Order: sequence, then structure tokens, then C-alpha cells
Amino acid sequence: MSSYQLHLISYMRKILSFLFLTSFIFASCGRKNDVPAYLNIQPFHLNVSSSQGSASQKITDAWIYVGGVLNGVYELPATFPILETGSQTLHIFPGVRNNGIKSNPVQYPFYNSLNLTKTLTPAKLDTLFPQTAYSSDARFIFKEDFEGASNIFRNDLDGNSALTISNQPGGFEGKSGKITLDRANASFVKGSAGQIPLTAKYQYIYLELNYKTDAYLTVGAVSYDQLQGGSPSSAPIIQLKPNADWNKIYINLTNEAQPNGALSFSIFLQGDFTSDLPGSTATVLIDNAKLIVK
Repeated sequence: MSSYQLHLISYMRKILSFLFLTSFIFASCGRKNDVPAYLNIQPFHLNVSSSQGSASQKITDAWIYVGGVLNGVYELPATFPILETGSQTLHIFPGVRNNGIKSNPVQYPFYNSLNLTKTLTPAKLDTLFPQTAYSSDARFIFKEDFEGASNIFRNDLDGNSALTISNQPGGFEGKSGKITLDRANASFVKGSAGQIPLTAKYQYIYLELNYKTDAYLTVGAVSYDQLQGGSPSSAPIIQLKPNADWNKIYINLTNEAQPNGALSFSIFLQGDFTSDLPGSTATVLIDNAKLIVK
């Protein structure tokens, strides 16, 4: 190998080493100087119209998208960094716990997202007070606030007309639906009146409910299958444990309410005052039942 070739190889090695070192320095400097902006998201406020019932909500999380890319899912209130600075498009989706399960967070399909363009400054903390409302394509099949003389849960699926869910004072807001069990009458099964037609398959079906109960409370769907000549088929979805304080839950009935071949469906509530529970009586209270589809 000639001295010229050796000199050329040595020169090329120096060039490559310089380029490698330069790229490493720039990459290191870039990482060192990546100062994020910070965003604080306060709990959502739900705005409702007079036709949409109660403003009760349990929005637990915010799904944050920056420039169309998911930044994260945060339990509210939350403070978190955002590396993308400058003018950014933010989409903030209200999140709930599907069927009340903490490990199953979802974007609630009936609430609007908050969409905005915001200038994010490195090291600066911005605070947002988000608001949302029901989406325009949310269809309310029923809204039961238990303020009238009767309520929609009057179908005696248990055949026991002596046990009824009646409208009584002391609800979550105003009156509530109330039923009291004892050891002689330790269970009930009541359904929503009428059947909701399945003229087309719904993308989402949810039941919103405020509840407070001394007994186990099971919520499910009754579907009416054309293959069985319209005979009902019950599908329990979730069993709620006794709780001393009012709670709000979003129950996903999408699959159970519309199995293959079903023509229509309704909702059922089942209470069980089992032997492991204390006392001689158990009261179940429900309020602000909303069946929503789209």
C-alpha cells in the first residue's frame, strides 16, 4: 500500500471520528437542553342542558394528546411535563372507569373533548380548568331522576309486586328510587318498562347511575332474541358491593344488550341481601339513571 493510500485512510478515519464526536456532542447537548413545559389539569366540570338531566359526573382521568400523539392518561388533578414546546394543538378527552373498575380507564364516548391551541413555554407551568358537555350524537333513551309519582324500573321480573322501587326523599339529588329488603324478602329483580328496539347495532350503550346500597346490587341487560321467538335472555354485567356513601358509575352494556339476533333490550336491577351482610334490613337507593346510546 502506497504512502498516499495510507495518508488517505488516516485522513478518512480522522474525519469519521470527528463526525462521530460532533454528533455525540450535539445529541448530548440536545438531551441536556430539553427543558419541558408543564401542564396542570384540574377536574372537569360537566355542563348539561335541561333535557339532559343531572350534571352529576365522575370524570376521573384526562387523556392528553399533543399534536395528535398521546402524551398520557392522567388521574385528575394532575401535573405533568410536555417536551413539545411552542404552539401546540391539545386534545383533552374526559376519562371514566369502565364499569367502575379502576384498572379499566376509558375515554367516555358521550362527553366532548376539549380542543385548543396553546403556546407551551419551557419550564413554565400552565393550569387548565377543563369543561365538557354531552356530545351532539349522544341519544338519551331514558333519564330517570325519580322526582315524579312513579319511575321506569317498575317491571316485576321477580313476580313480587309487594317489593317495589318507589320514589322517596333522601336521594342523591332530591328524591331517589328506594327499595328495602329484609330476611323474609331478601332479593328483588326489577326491570325497566318497555323494550328498546335494536333497529341498528349501537356503537356504544351505557347506563349512568348514582347509587348507595346496603345489599349487593347487580346491573344487567335483558335482550329479546328473534331466534327464540322473542323470549328474554338476561346478562348480568356487574355486581356492586354495599357502600355507605353515594357513588357514580358508568356501566357499559354495549355487548350484553345487543347479542347476535336480538331485536330489543331492557335494563334490570337485582338486589341480594345475603347472609354475610349485617342487620335485619337492607336499603338500596338509586338516582339519576341515564341510558345513553350512539
